[in-house]
Amino acid sequence: MGKLWIKLLISLSILAYILLVKVKLKVLAHLVGKISPWWFFLGLSLHILGYIISGERWRRISAHLGVKLPLKFYVKSYLVSTFFGFFLPSRFGGDLVRIGDLTTREDLSSGLSTVFYERVVGLVSMVSLGLPALLLIRPEFKRFFLLSLLLMGGVFLLSLLVILKPGLLPAVIPFRRLKKKAEEVGEALERLKHKGLFLTTLAWSFALQFNVIIYYWAIGKAVGLKIPFLHYFFLIPTMLILMALPISFQGMGIRDFFAVSVFPLYGAVPEQGLLFSLSDLAIALAYAVVGFFVYIGRK
Repeated sequence: MGKLWIKLLISLSILAYILLVKVKLKVLAHLVGKISPWWFFLGLSLHILGYIISGERWRRISAHLGVKLPLKFYVKSYLVSTFFGFFLPSRFGGDLVRIGDLTTREDLSSGLSTVFYERVVGLVSMVSLGLPALLLIRPEFKRFFLLSLLLMGGVFLLSLLVILKPGLLPAVIPFRRLKKKAEEVGEALERLKHKGLFLTTLAWSFALQFNVIIYYWAIGKAVGLKIPFLHYFFLIPTMLILMALPISFQGMGIRDFFAVSVFPLYGAVPEQGLLFSLSDLAIALAYAVVGFFVYIGRK
């Protein structure tokens, strides 16, 4: 509980700094009225496409372990996890809901391993697109270039290690009480070590990542950002990795600080960066509401 309050304090402190120092509320209010509804609606629509792609990816991984459930089960589980994710401290808190959904039908290790495998392969696809874009474009702001290269390179190597050598998973878990469960997940991941499954999951992950990039590009267009499309391929992975670090409450404040600090390097005003972050939050909240009704409907 103490760590939770520390994370929440960090997030609130960052948000307070942004609102009091980095942005002007009058400018922000003025820009809200200039949001393009068409670009915003495109982003809203792409979000549900992302759920469908993610659901199909998860369905194929689960099928490899003998779990045969329809696509709508996985899409609904994603929606419900989005709702609960708003109340859990970690960016991956919603995954616990998805694991629970699958665990009611299969053993816990299968639920954990499918979600974990899905996440890890997803990270591989994300940085596999981000790193080449970063190295090809080589943005002139060197500090960001080095930070992005370090984060994506580290995630890429660690993800590949887990996929290729799942037996090493307990060794990288720092908590003794979780090591036994990590051993069970590692054994289940061994069952997922199949070239065909990896390539299939990777293909669906690439499709999802392209959708994610277009989604954020659409939000950027909606708030008037003039960032070239290809730059989103390394900007967004860097932002998402930073948000996943266990230093804040669900990445709250991290995304906002990233947007108001990095986007001005492309000529934007900080208020556009904050509006970008708030638009992303608003769309996620809209689907969380849908997830709430899905959850109520299946009780």
